[in-house]
Amino acid sequence: MTDPAVTLADRVLAELRRAPGLKAAELAESLGAERRDVNRCLSFELVGKVQQGADYRWRPIGPTRPAAAPPPVAASSEIAKLCRYYLECIGQDMDEGANAFASSKYG
Repeated sequence: MTDPAVTLADRVLAELRRAPGLKAAELAESLGAERRDVNRCLSFELVGKVQQGADYRWRPIGPTRPAAAPPPVAASSEIAKLCRYYLECIGQDMDEGANAFASSKYG
């Protein structure tokens, strides 16, 4: 049995933090609530705390887990700079795809 002091909004938010990316029907099933009540809660009571993606899945706004340690500082050696430059050049080509084919001089 659920605690009457805990509202449906609190239960929905806790469930989304535990398992982000659920649809309203999945939330309702896991919480044992009506889907229309969960939809109402998501659309009105939790505005600004959750967001719905284009895939109709709901996710909490803000961190769902404790913040991770910051990434290590990149080395600034000559080879590291060259590698970063090379990767940046490749990254630009990856967005648009190849637009010129290589040709062989030897047949």
